[in-house]
Amino acid sequence: MFYLLGNIETQGFVKPIKNATGTNVIILIFDAMSARHMSLYGYPRKTTPNIDRFVKTSTIFHQHHAASNYTKPSTASLLTGVLPWSHRALGYYSTLLELYDHANIFGETTSSFYTLAYTHNVLAMNVLQEFAAHIDLLKPLQELAAYNFDLLDDFKNDYSMGFYATKEWSEGGFVGPSASLFINPIHNIIYTLTSSKVLAANKKLYPLGLIDNGFGDLFKLEDAINWIAQCSTSTPQPYLGYFHLLSPHEPYNPRVDFVGKFSGDNLYLPEKPTSYFSQGYTQEQLKQFRYLYDDYLAYADSEFGRLLGMLEKNGVLDNTYLILTSDHGQMFERGIHGHGITLYEPVIHIPLIIHAPGQTQGKDIYSPTSNIDVLPTILQLTNQRLPSWLEGEPLPIFGKSDNAQRLVFSMDGKENSKMKPLTKATFSAIQWPYKLNNYRGYPGYDNIDELFDLNNDPEELNNLAASHPTVVVDLKNELKKNQAIAEKRYLGHSIDQQ
Repeated sequence: MFYLLGNIETQGFVKPIKNATGTNVIILIFDAMSARHMSLYGYPRKTTPNIDRFVKTSTIFHQHHAASNYTKPSTASLLTGVLPWSHRALGYYSTLLELYDHANIFGETTSSFYTLAYTHNVLAMNVLQEFAAHIDLLKPLQELAAYNFDLLDDFKNDYSMGFYATKEWSEGGFVGPSASLFINPIHNIIYTLTSSKVLAANKKLYPLGLIDNGFGDLFKLEDAINWIAQCSTSTPQPYLGYFHLLSPHEPYNPRVDFVGKFSGDNLYLPEKPTSYFSQGYTQEQLKQFRYLYDDYLAYADSEFGRLLGMLEKNGVLDNTYLILTSDHGQMFERGIHGHGITLYEPVIHIPLIIHAPGQTQGKDIYSPTSNIDVLPTILQLTNQRLPSWLEGEPLPIFGKSDNAQRLVFSMDGKENSKMKPLTKATFSAIQWPYKLNNYRGYPGYDNIDELFDLNNDPEELNNLAASHPTVVVDLKNELKKNQAIAEKRYLGHSIDQQ
């Protein structure tokens, strides 16, 4: 059964659709999928054999980057086509500027597609709910859960409220259940007693546990894959579907046949210096996390392969653009696990593969691109107008030439106010082959620059900031110029300002 915004059963397809091409679009997000861990992008472990097969008839982007290093700002950027310093969903608690309630992928395509969306990730659901007025089918995440925490059912149509009410915040992130004298003991007792039964029933197939979104919900990746395959043939056409799956995000809980897949293979990777923002993890701890992540990534790839097989069998790809990407990557180096506040390549270099209807040959794109380019690309591919407020640009595919000197930006600004200038943040600017990381406002690490030559130093081991001062100044000026434009937009409450 389908639900409109989770609670109203649809009675057939009545929405008038104007789509010049009549093609469907499926956007498939695997959360925290780092390009640096995919065999597709040269990683030594064979982690993505199914995706490797997929690119033989698709377009692969080799230098695609996320607009931020964690889910909320980066997902918001993909769906709005603007950078975090414009939409302002910077922190875990942040919402987008109201300007983007309509200026987003669903609002721009509402007359061209039937729109549907689903995610396991509560932060991604926070973003989707801001666009709900333009989503025909926004499926509640609990409807595909193997287990959900019943205490939070009343929050199913306001995940932000439930999330903030049941989590305790500490500088740098959420650290556990709420400190509330009421919610904390109830959460611990009920969740432990009830979820343990579900985990025990599934232990043979998932010995390390199920997908856990940290919000009292447990999932099986197979259930989401099956539902997406069902939607691909049963949804009114033409449709645009956004499906954001939590794997391979931690906790790393693959199916039994992938547990220990890469253990003992003696993979060697260069040891990197400890970051100023190290979380204190040792090299051995990070090595073990990497093993678990790679196992989980291979499991996610196998489920993508299964979905691909179903889409091919049902003829869906004959009339559908399939876009495979991620919201951000994952770090296992410099004392950091996850993302922290840094913008090194493992956490912002993400996959992007696009298969066009009827495409029979692969194509490689090497120029820098950004996830803010997804929205303008979809609009161009379906012959729709490009709004003037977009900061992304159509990707260089299907006749559009590469822009080798394209500037691509990324940022982390979790601790900044939504409506004030950025004072404490990390910025990245890439203009091939150079990448600048600029740290601003951190006590003891203010206005620090790192410059890397990604062509000759892809592991970001050699900081060239001191020897290439002109490059640093030029990239910092580009950062300042683009941020100034964004500040005029949000302070002036207008997306029409250029």
